[in-house]
Amino acid sequence: MFVVEEGDGRLALQALLYAPYGFLLELNDLPVQDEQPAPVGLLYSQPDGSLWQVGADGQPVQLTIQQDAVPAPDGRHAFYVAEDNLWLIDLASDERTQLTSTADGVYLAGSEQWADNETILAGIWLDLETEGGPNSGRPALIDIGSGELMLIDEPFQLLMKNDPAVSVTGTVAFDTTGRSADDNDFNWIYQPGTGTMTFEVGDFENAIENAGYISPAWSADGRFLTWLAFTGNNINHLALFDLESGSVANLPSYQGIGFGGPYPNPVISPDTTWIALRQLTTNPDEWGLWLYTIDGQEPVFIAQNGGESLWLNDHVLLFIDYDENYNGTLQQYDALTGIRSAITLPGVAEIFGLVE
Repeated sequence: MFVVEEGDGRLALQALLYAPYGFLLELNDLPVQDEQPAPVGLLYSQPDGSLWQVGADGQPVQLTIQQDAVPAPDGRHAFYVAEDNLWLIDLASDERTQLTSTADGVYLAGSEQWADNETILAGIWLDLETEGGPNSGRPALIDIGSGELMLIDEPFQLLMKNDPAVSVTGTVAFDTTGRSADDNDFNWIYQPGTGTMTFEVGDFENAIENAGYISPAWSADGRFLTWLAFTGNNINHLALFDLESGSVANLPSYQGIGFGGPYPNPVISPDTTWIALRQLTTNPDEWGLWLYTIDGQEPVFIAQNGGESLWLNDHVLLFIDYDENYNGTLQQYDALTGIRSAITLPGVAEIFGLVE
């Protein structure tokens, strides 16, 4: 068993990607069969941290030289962290606005993401002594127009364990870590206008109540909510909760790995047919990027060094594949044809989404 207890979650995940075996894994990868052009509108960063987009002519266009900027879904703004504070960029004018300040007692926990085009969901600490790590902070929504910060864990004062997920309706799903030996890990749902309440696993038919549920993901229509379930001895599986029918589908299980940082969140296809998962396991033949089906068929193994991914459409998955120096190359997998292809776009470090 391999356990990372401290440090930034992304660095810990990078260490786990290579450390267990001392070399990159190349067992049983699907072969790369052809090349495809870069998808128009793709937002991505290069290894130097600069933000780019694939233009209508297929050529890359630099949006900002700011390192590690994360673009909004519509590509109009981006946020970045500088000196532990959260900043906003207007990508058209390059105007900068500071959104949080450690001088005001707001400390970032490193789990920032876009909730929608106007709102950032961030994990924050207001008291480093009682709240500070190892965790992903208290969930807060930050309005980029007004800078208003709203904690959504009230009145519970919860600390997240892994990265949360936001639905199309603005509903936030997140898991939390205990703050004392008497606490348990819980799953929570925040709904705008309603507030935060526990996610009651036992209300769903076929749910495994004694499992631990972490790292959520929503379907595009907000009907399905997937959690990574732990059922003891690091046996993991994806649990797909149908909020309309009140049932859950428990997908095939695998032997997981002990890990102190955030687990990768699943990525559900737009039509909710497939679920991509960056699977962490002690078995080298099962480590890497997998594709699951919601009807519980045997999952498809794509790439052992496959990293973050996003869906281009209902059946094409875009993902990053890494070499021994952690350099990424962009690739795709077509779930209908079973073909894995290279993408002709050099120097890709992170992928964020598509803007038409």
